Amino acid sequence: MGLVTKKSTKWLIRDLDGTLLCVGVKFSCLGTYDIIKIYFMKEKKMMIPKDPVMLLSFVNLKLRDFYKDLDSMCEDLDVDKDEIVQKLSAIDYHYDKEQNKFV
Repeated sequence: MGLVTKKSTKWLIRDLDGTLLCVGVKFSCLGTYDIIKIYFMKEKKMMIPKDPVMLLSFVNLKLRDFYKDLDSMCEDLDVDKDEIVQKLSAIDYHYDKEQNKFV
């Protein structure tokens, strides 16, 4: 895990890249941090490729290896389906439900 810092009465735990992972934790310090209870957890949002060709490869790999359809992939990765469809349609690729990939 990354850095643990104290700000006022709240504790902030950040990943090594600075992403906030959780806030408002109680902990006991017995030489090392031992987190007892996390009140709020914030998941890291999946970073998807910005380049359309890289996005095509990324999405088709995920669909082939891990997901039954585009909707379940977008929900699980917390990404905007419309954004993906728009970016890939700009390079003339469209989602085929039967094949479960962009063609």
